[in-house]
Amino acid sequence: MDPKQLAGRKAADFIQDGMTIGLGTGTTAYHTILRVGELVRDGLKIRTVYTSLETRDLATKHGIPCLSLEEAGHIDMTIDGADEIDPRGNGIKGGRGALLYEKIIASASSKNIWVVGEQKLVKKLGAFPLPVEV
Repeated sequence: MDPKQLAGRKAADFIQDGMTIGLGTGTTAYHTILRVGELVRDGLKIRTVYTSLETRDLATKHGIPCLSLEEAGHIDMTIDGADEIDPRGNGIKGGRGALLYEKIIASASSKNIWVVGEQKLVKKLGAFPLPVEV
């Protein structure tokens, strides 16, 4: 199992029965969603809020119950990836085009987990094209 896959799957260990979980978008979040699907099939009872239609479709395909933010209200925890993280924990997100909704879901969450592989750790932010919101 490659480190990105392992990190994505490991993030699901923080999920507890009865939680409402925000599911991120991207390649690392993909592995988290697959693991969450396995846990749901094994009896985990959760609700999820998606950060993109891509995430909603993948989660639904794997039997994960999905709600809109309006339906869910409060979110206990969001699990998402990041594009770059510096040594102080600052990060850049949004490389897959879901930045705005990812930020909305993260803001509605009590806790946020960024799942990143070693290749995302940088000394200085900025090698990744910086997303701009208008």
